Amino acid sequence: MKSKKFVAVALAAITMGTMAAFASCGSDGDSTGSTAEKVTLSFAGSTSVQPLMGALADAYMKEHKNVEIEVQGGGSAVGISNAQEGKGDFGMASKHVDEEGVTSVKIADDGIVVIVNKESELTNVTGAQLYDLYTTGTAIGSATLPVAREEGSGTRDAFEELVKSSSGEKLKDTETRYGKTESFSSTGAAMTKVATTKAALGYISLGSLDDSVKALTFEGVEATVDNIKNSSYTMSRPFELCYNTEKGLSEAAQAFLDFILSEEGQEIVSQEGYITVL
Repeated sequence: MKSKKFVAVALAAITMGTMAAFASCGSDGDSTGSTAEKVTLSFAGSTSVQPLMGALADAYMKEHKNVEIEVQGGGSAVGISNAQEGKGDFGMASKHVDEEGVTSVKIADDGIVVIVNKESELTNVTGAQLYDLYTTGTAIGSATLPVAREEGSGTRDAFEELVKSSSGEKLKDTETRYGKTESFSSTGAAMTKVATTKAALGYISLGSLDDSVKALTFEGVEATVDNIKNSSYTMSRPFELCYNTEKGLSEAAQAFLDFILSEEGQEIVSQEGYITVL
């Protein structure tokens, strides 16, 4: 009798343990349980796109507790290169991406605004004036120091494409045209230089503009969302995400991209001061 009782108790213990194990699997991240598996998405690239992506990531992570999104800078060239090499989930670029081996998706449009020190008397600037300052050092009023972004920056590429001389020549190769131009590797660093140097003039993303610097009108037109939409303000460019075409997107990366392009995501784009794609 004792041996039969022992066997019954042992079988009962095994059965309960097995049920507990199954219950544990269902609650610790299994696809059938209540808690989804942790996923990390990584972004790198344009420091102009970075603040917008940070805002979108924060909003998405609040709704999706199992997703962690890492956003780093480095410049558009880094974002495109990473996408070509299949590094990370997305590269960020503040220009149109047409490099081989990558697929790009526009998530917003942005203006490029010319900035000066708050003590500057300047209020407006023309393309010809900018061209002369960045190529020969010709002063624009009290602005004698041209501030640029680093080579490979999407903001710099767009600025040099859009600024033209009085004869229509595009601004290219900033450092080799005028040796005293100072280049910076991030939007924040360029803004800080202008904010702390009375003679400086630079350019940044409209969405990054704050009251530490003074924004100039360009060809008499103010850099605003409405003016960019109606094309009266001509210095604008796209914000794009890019990824390796062959590698494609993971399910989690596609879900986040869908969020960015949704009405909810584009509302955040608008709130952050950029132009929506919807």
